[in-house]
Amino acid sequence: MARRPRALLQGDAEPRWDLATYLGTSWGSAEHWVADAEGTVRKVRAIRRRPLAERWDRERVMRITGVPDEPGRIGQHAAPAQQVIVVVPHPADAPEPPRLTRGFRIEVDDLRAHGYTQQCPKCDAVRVGRSVGTGHSAACRERFRIIFTGQEDGRVERAEGRRADAADNGPDMAVEPEDGPGADGDEAMGEAAPEWMSEDESVPLCPGEGDLDPEQLLPAMAVERLPGSSPTQGWRKVGLRGRAWADISEDSEDDIWVGYAAERVSVELAGDLVAAVTRGAAQELAPKEQVRRLCHIAGFTEQSSRRVVTELFSPPRVAAEIRAAAGAEGGIEAGTSFDLTVDRDTGESWNFLDASHRRRCWARLKAEDPWVVIGSPPGTAFNVIDYGLNKNRGDPTHQQRKMTEAKVLLSFVLGVYAWQMRRGRYFVHEHPATASSWTLPEVDTLRRADGVFTLACDDSVLRRADGVFTLACDDSVFGMRAVDRDGVDKPVRKPTLRMSNAPRLLRSLSFRCMGRHSERTQLLGGRAASAAVYPPELVLAIARGLQAQREEDCRVAGIHPPLSAAIVQAVIGDVAELKAVSVAKVVCDEYTGEPLDPELVRQGKAEELRYFRSKSVWEVVPRARAAGRRVVGTRWVCSNKGDAEHPEIRCRLVCQEVKTYQSEEFFAATPPIESLRFILSLAAEKFERQVSLVDISRAYFNALIGREVFVELPSEAGLARDVVGRLVKCMYGTRDAAQGWENTYRRALETLGFWRGRASPCVFSHESREVFLAVHGDDFFATGAPDDLDWFEKALLKTFEGKVKGRLTQADDELRILNRIVRRTDAGYEWEADQRHAEMLIKSAGLDHESRPLSAPGRKLTSKELEVEPELLGDWEATSFRAMAARADFLASDRPDTAFAVKELCRGMSAPTTRDAEALKRLSRYLLGRPRLIIHFGWQDAPKFLDVFSDSDWAGCVRTRKSTSGGALMRGRHVLRTWCGTQATIALSSAEAELIAAVRGAAEGLAACSLSEDLGQPCGLRVHVDSSAAIGICKRTGVGKVRHLDTRLLWIQELVRDGRILVLKVAGTENPADLMTKHLGADDISAHLVRLECWAR
Repeated sequence: MARRPRALLQGDAEPRWDLATYLGTSWGSAEHWVADAEGTVRKVRAIRRRPLAERWDRERVMRITGVPDEPGRIGQHAAPAQQVIVVVPHPADAPEPPRLTRGFRIEVDDLRAHGYTQQCPKCDAVRVGRSVGTGHSAACRERFRIIFTGQEDGRVERAEGRRADAADNGPDMAVEPEDGPGADGDEAMGEAAPEWMSEDESVPLCPGEGDLDPEQLLPAMAVERLPGSSPTQGWRKVGLRGRAWADISEDSEDDIWVGYAAERVSVELAGDLVAAVTRGAAQELAPKEQVRRLCHIAGFTEQSSRRVVTELFSPPRVAAEIRAAAGAEGGIEAGTSFDLTVDRDTGESWNFLDASHRRRCWARLKAEDPWVVIGSPPGTAFNVIDYGLNKNRGDPTHQQRKMTEAKVLLSFVLGVYAWQMRRGRYFVHEHPATASSWTLPEVDTLRRADGVFTLACDDSVLRRADGVFTLACDDSVFGMRAVDRDGVDKPVRKPTLRMSNAPRLLRSLSFRCMGRHSERTQLLGGRAASAAVYPPELVLAIARGLQAQREEDCRVAGIHPPLSAAIVQAVIGDVAELKAVSVAKVVCDEYTGEPLDPELVRQGKAEELRYFRSKSVWEVVPRARAAGRRVVGTRWVCSNKGDAEHPEIRCRLVCQEVKTYQSEEFFAATPPIESLRFILSLAAEKFERQVSLVDISRAYFNALIGREVFVELPSEAGLARDVVGRLVKCMYGTRDAAQGWENTYRRALETLGFWRGRASPCVFSHESREVFLAVHGDDFFATGAPDDLDWFEKALLKTFEGKVKGRLTQADDELRILNRIVRRTDAGYEWEADQRHAEMLIKSAGLDHESRPLSAPGRKLTSKELEVEPELLGDWEATSFRAMAARADFLASDRPDTAFAVKELCRGMSAPTTRDAEALKRLSRYLLGRPRLIIHFGWQDAPKFLDVFSDSDWAGCVRTRKSTSGGALMRGRHVLRTWCGTQATIALSSAEAELIAAVRGAAEGLAACSLSEDLGQPCGLRVHVDSSAAIGICKRTGVGKVRHLDTRLLWIQELVRDGRILVLKVAGTENPADLMTKHLGADDISAHLVRLECWAR
């Protein structure tokens, strides 16, 4: 529907909208092209969509009369008049008309192999995908005649033979004119050679520029001639707002002129279509397919691509990534990387000290016509450190020769930059920040040129002086790393300057690293070679910067990017492939970030897909079947379930069904951590009991899915892009997978005679066989007599496919559950936290075996220290702090000695300061001295009570005056759970603070009593408090004289009066909950750990 013009001026009864066919949106405005019912094309400002069933009408489309060139054309063109062909008889005595002799043929493959010739209309047409009725220019044919002479196909020799035969047959035999030289010779360029080149070695700085009239280069741009200049010299480029190039400052990037010295071909790339290809569902397509679709939208052919990036003095880095992601065939090409290794055409090593090699390089640059040149000339001779170490060593003449050669190479690349700037193209120059080359007059002149910016890859360089504008960044932000002398992989400190006339590209790289110098690797002792390889994040940032610059040029100049922009866009679209190519397919652990063995990862993925096929998880259906429905994405989650010495790589293909709305229908229960420790406590009641862990392979695949879900298929499956998977079984990552698996194993266990818990539906007990079980995901953690466990394992594995991961039958047997180590000893069982978390905390703090450990995880600050306001951490440091604090919080669930220190760390996660960073490092030093903590479950009889120890530190926080509640839940001598938390309200007395802590302890104890009853072990509850006032409040009724007490705390009084809870007094020095309420010394920490049956190792 299209709104009528002046619809508001119509009468109320007249329609304001007409049926119309949408054709497109006008570029740069809010107007839309539509065709009305008669087929006339016009512009409107407001449109509405019709229902899906009424959107397409073949008859309306066939009635459209307008075309893009003539949108206002009315009616069809009349049929062309019939042309009469008159046959005139040829006189018998008339001479035969002259016949043209065909020359040699220039194929499209020849243009791809040897490059296009500038100012040749045929080459320009083939390059941009147009058809033209003319042939190649004389200069172009002469260039290819020289190239083809002597080749095996003999096409030039055959053409010469035809001309000779024609000349021998008589003068009236016309011969095709011989093409003459001069179109692209050195004499026509009109360019002076660089100072370091002799006259006979000169090559044009700007090939072909001297022959062009600037008025013919860009008809859409304003061009004026400087006074007193020749027709082909003295031109300056003027921006859209009339300001000269020299007047453009760093604050006026929107006036930057862009263009190319060839016939400009404007291509209308509709913004919504390009966005649909590059940012919509097509992101999952391969990069080559993205480019192909963009080519189709733009009207390009396969010959229309242009080289995007050319690298000088560099191994293939950016160009290699573009080539790897977009493919080298099919017209999608990156530029040449002159990496001083081997020229792919001649087989010789590049040596730009040789004039012939420089000329060949110029010819290659002319043919490839790069949009951006990235240069990094050798900087060893300019290295101030190397010069200081070797100035008094060796032959001074040799050093002088090295410096001269380095200046020759630098002058060469500066000439290329000047060529790029004169053509309105871009360059990026990279050299070490400390190199003396930056002080050379020619480099300094280029740095001060209008529109040239410098990017300092060192956070210590951030200045703006003498007209030089410098931005700061650091390559370590983009993942550049190297191995230090100790063999530790660390971020790289690589002070580098980048100079460019592409401000958008530099802006994409201007990120500073907030890390300290001690956390980064210095590139000394031969470690600089690893930094020559760009990390994938840096390559991606450069590609994004190129695209941003291209879009800026498109927006300012009103022209549209050629296919090179589409190639860069495709590179940006596939980050995963870019990473895989750049880092040799290194995959990191999803949870720890450690690199995994690529071969083991490949095997893990193949095994996962084989299992998918064996379980018939999905059925492959055409993508059209999922029309109108969401196709959920998939991704790989890889992790190491073992350790570095014994890796156990697990690769899981998961679904990415994001939780976009809250729904109770997808709920699935999760067992608390104390349920697993409760199983160990039950196992320690009888010596003959054993512990078993059964793992069900791909548990979710055993549950049928109850709704229709379509998923994307991974590339490793080897299927086409036009098919998707329709789930038959539940898949990891779908919202109802956990619920479906819970219902499946619940029915199976109930069939075997197990009774399901009510308070915790993830625990089961078998009354007759005395098998106790806790289920966590696909892990079944059970205890019982050997014969009963044998029966349980066989029955469970008969129903589901899996394996017994471990059975604790004797001393020194151990197994892993949730990455915790469970071990059997002569004295009982042991529970140990995942030691990798402590190791990563120690490593992140920069500590090693030579560092000094501390005896306590934290300390109380003095009043003078609290008076000093700490500084906030930078963004990078704050992110690192939050990550390590979260890791420490996870570790504290198995480390009661660090509970209070970690709680204080987590309080600062919203706005971490330098004081919080110091506290984190102190915790790391404590873990350095005590990296492991064992929770012991000794042999004991079944207790009749669960004991809760509660304590508080009244107004312990000097800043907020809030109190801390701490507690420990024990079953006999076995600790099941510990906790530590800051109280939500400010307690006005120590009694109130102790009461709040006791109420929380009672709540934790009641939940544990319900869990014990679910396992068939009913018991009572005792709460131990070291405050007589709090005990008095618990044993009386009402608030009494403490009238400000919240009534929500008084429910404990009723349970104490009914006898369901016993409140007992414990001495403060013997209360283990004191460990979770304040910072203690080493002796007190050790004493309380002994009371909790915990041993540090």
